[in-house]
Amino acid sequence: MALYRCSSLRLLYLSYNQIGGELPGDIGHGLAASIRVLDLGNNLFNGTIPKSMSRLRNLRLTGTIPSEIGELTSLRKLWLAHNPFDAGKLPASFKNLTKLASLVVVSCSLVGDFPSFVESMPDLQTLGLANNSLSGTIPPGVWRLKKLKWLSVNRNNLTGHLVVNGFAAMSLTRIDVAENNLIGVIPEVFGHLKNLSVLGLDDNKFSGAIPMSIGRLPLLEVLHLSNNRYRHAPARAWEALAILIRCSR
Repeated sequence: MALYRCSSLRLLYLSYNQIGGELPGDIGHGLAASIRVLDLGNNLFNGTIPKSMSRLRNLRLTGTIPSEIGELTSLRKLWLAHNPFDAGKLPASFKNLTKLASLVVVSCSLVGDFPSFVESMPDLQTLGLANNSLSGTIPPGVWRLKKLKWLSVNRNNLTGHLVVNGFAAMSLTRIDVAENNLIGVIPEVFGHLKNLSVLGLDDNKFSGAIPMSIGRLPLLEVLHLSNNRYRHAPARAWEALAILIRCSR
């Protein structure tokens, strides 16, 4: 089959079949200039990722994430989640993927600092980096991504304050930073996200008061606040929760 040699092909979906074996080493050579979505999920592939490969989903592949993916500058969605890659950083070449709307690299053995190049992805709507070993702080520019709707960076080793100067991500529906080592206060601006339905802040080292405005969020369905250090302002914490309870009735 030579479908992957079609130089003008933009969308290729082959998921949910019984295709097995290793992926052809030249699968991406004819696609690099035009392909935007390549979905091979839920098949029987094995082995490592060919260097010419673009997008993978729901596969169990090993080895390293090839830097050549960064050459696919037209990509809109990149899903590499739940693959047992060798421990390493996302390739620096990913900074060239400025048209990405979705970047999901959950459970991929990532190490090193939070990838700051995501600050330069203005179309990004979904950012999933959960369940890795990322360290350092969350870059302030992440909160300035106007189109961002989904941020999931829980279960890492992130530290520092949530610095939100110039906050512009007002379309956020999900923020999950749970199970890290974040400190400081919960940003007041979180209480002004009218579309927010999930807020995961548990298992960190947040302190101070829970913003009263969180209790007034109209679409909030899931709120995780446990195992932090709110003891310095218990009265305001209970007031905020009381507002939330009243609004849910």
